[in-house]
Amino acid sequence: QTTTIQLKYGQSANGQPSASQLKNGQSAKDQPTPSQATAPESRLREIRNRLRSIRQFFSAIAGIIRKIYRKLNWLKDAKAFWRSENTRQMVCILKDNVLHLWRKIKPKTIRGDIIFGMEDPAATGQILGIAAVFYACYGKGISITPDFTEKKLEGNLLVKGRFSLATAVGIFFRILFSHSWKRFVRDFNQLKEAF
Repeated sequence: QTTTIQLKYGQSANGQPSASQLKNGQSAKDQPTPSQATAPESRLREIRNRLRSIRQFFSAIAGIIRKIYRKLNWLKDAKAFWRSENTRQMVCILKDNVLHLWRKIKPKTIRGDIIFGMEDPAATGQILGIAAVFYACYGKGISITPDFTEKKLEGNLLVKGRFSLATAVGIFFRILFSHSWKRFVRDFNQLKEAF
């Protein structure tokens, strides 16, 4: 007859604590189980994960605050750029030269009859309202008739005037090579890079 004896680690054949355990003052019941040994480690891991998530949250908040601060600084720079003396000079130069060019190339005579319509009568009314706003520009020489029943565009238009290419080129180069334009472009590029 064969007898099988199962021994646990740290026990003798009769189930009593081994000599090394008795020497260290430990009994078999005092030995930690694997689940007990890993419980503190899992708690430490959980605490580390929570601390990491808290750190990431505050890092994200700090990043958002930095972005807002940069945007506010950019808005302050943009305001200073718009109010600068050089920008005002450039606006005046552009306005004067564009008006001068318009006086040179604007048509002397505009005459015509236009009949237009859209599929949607509301759209036809909106276009007619926009045309009425610019009535002072084209004057009484143009007759505009809306057609609210169908989509169409018919009519004839006569425009008389002159266009001086030399004047347009001269104004363009006058603006392009001015010191105010160079400073304006430099300041604008710096503002764009800061954005």
